[in-house]
Amino acid sequence: MLSRVADSLYWLGRYLERAEFAARLAEVNLHLALDHSHDDQSQRWSRMLAAVNCSADTAEDNGYPAIDALAFNPESSHSIAACIANARENARQVREQVTTEMFEQLNAMYFRVRKTRLADIWHAQPYRFFRDIRQGAYLFDGITEATLPHGEPYAFIHLGRALERTACTARLLDVYLSDDLTDQADAFEAGHYLKCVALLRSCDAFEAYQHAYPEGVRADHLAEFLLFSQELPRSLRFAADRLLEALQTIADRSGSTLAQPVTRLAGRLQAQLMYAQLNEVIDRGLHTFLADVQAACDAIHHTNYRAFIAYPIQEMTA
Repeated sequence: MLSRVADSLYWLGRYLERAEFAARLAEVNLHLALDHSHDDQSQRWSRMLAAVNCSADTAEDNGYPAIDALAFNPESSHSIAACIANARENARQVREQVTTEMFEQLNAMYFRVRKTRLADIWHAQPYRFFRDIRQGAYLFDGITEATLPHGEPYAFIHLGRALERTACTARLLDVYLSDDLTDQADAFEAGHYLKCVALLRSCDAFEAYQHAYPEGVRADHLAEFLLFSQELPRSLRFAADRLLEALQTIADRSGSTLAQPVTRLAGRLQAQLMYAQLNEVIDRGLHTFLADVQAACDAIHHTNYRAFIAYPIQEMTA
């Protein structure tokens, strides 16, 4: 596959996953705003923005500046509007590699965002807009699964999606959980319960957690579930498994020896999450552990570029 094509498909997957992640956090925090005291509001909006690498004024209790920056700031590569526009542009550049149904869905999402301003929806249940974005991303994933042949283009889209999900989840857990997890943590205090609910809902994991741990919320159980679950689609372990699968598919189909370093890095990350024990993570420090995961994601990104996108011509012809 041409490196230009691989690059566009990879970023299509990353940008759409990033937009869905931001929309989910916005929807969750808008719903939970009614249950927070005024003293908690600024901290809650600050956490949300930190989880998506955005910045805005969080002094206003209603969160309008924070939500506006997260959703519609054209200068931020992490805003929903910018992510969907970039995803559509990448798909347009490789129009022959994506199906008509996929491109139509991206177009629908793009024009939905383009015609919307926060001022127009703020007093009319704005969470519905973010739910539409989430459902649009889910629909795109389903259309991709059903209409795109599961070859290299499919694998590059899912590589970008899995890498973005791994990095976003690690950052989210760091922001929400690192300060609360200790080796003596039996349960969240009352003041932390809504923070716990926000984290679980931000990972689409609230009901799944209740089934896995019916005895209630505990900080150590929460960390273990979101870090190491093999079945939860938004756990770090699950995302790392999908990341390695996508890279192995690309390596097998390309036949390039340049794929070995990036596959090795992804395998090392998967093994780290497969064999780590929660007590070891606690002893080491959750923040340090998650920082290492994010560093591994950065290394995989750059090595992936070296292997498949920005490779030297002489190495490919040797």
